[in-house]
Amino acid sequence: MELENKGEFNNSESEQEKISIKKRKDFLREFFKRMNEQIKSGVKPGNFGLMLEEQIKEISENIKEGSSILEIGSYDGLLLEQLRNNKKDYKLTGSDVGNDSLEAVKKRVPEAEVIPFDIIEDKFKDKFDVILMKFVLGCLPLKKAELALNNEDQLLSLQDQEEIWDKALEKVKNNCKQFVLITPALKKEVKAEEANPIFVPDDILEKLLNKHFKNKKMFESKPAEEGNFNIEIYLLSEPIIDEKYGK
Repeated sequence: MELENKGEFNNSESEQEKISIKKRKDFLREFFKRMNEQIKSGVKPGNFGLMLEEQIKEISENIKEGSSILEIGSYDGLLLEQLRNNKKDYKLTGSDVGNDSLEAVKKRVPEAEVIPFDIIEDKFKDKFDVILMKFVLGCLPLKKAELALNNEDQLLSLQDQEEIWDKALEKVKNNCKQFVLITPALKKEVKAEEANPIFVPDDILEKLLNKHFKNKKMFESKPAEEGNFNIEIYLLSEPIIDEKYGK
């Protein structure tokens, strides 16, 4: 694991840089504390991340009726419920790493299949017509970032984060025909160092999506009802398959 070579022992750093790094570490420690408290409290089904009706319509118009759809990181099943209500007879599968999430999905969308699945650690057992990912990609490095901060007092490098995003997209593109990525994007007036660590930088996202898919369509960006970000939706198809890559 590559860590940022920044900290109190780097004499080449300016005092301002040291202060900035310390502030970011303190910010992240508080973020991870809140995150872990939320995890302990369990999944609470609700409408956080509710997609606009027009956004669901745009997604559905680009997915054939009867398609098999896997959502990675379903949490409480809200997105699957919205797609189900669109009445296009999709074969829905929800997935998450926690049993409480799987139970919440099954309760919300009884007809959906649910499977425990970690996109970083697990192998795909089946292929799907469509894979969905909502507000998940940017969060994938969080576990490693928390360990780096707690064990090494270091910030996880952007290179390490990019490797995690790349690995996830490699798996996705090898197991679907279409990929729908719903991701938050920081508003321009917000500084990245002052935001929660759930965003993929625009330039890196663009590079990775172009690496793994031939066709990319982006829907109109919409501001989130809550938070300092916009919601971006990408429809990706024609995966660029590497035959040497395992599932």
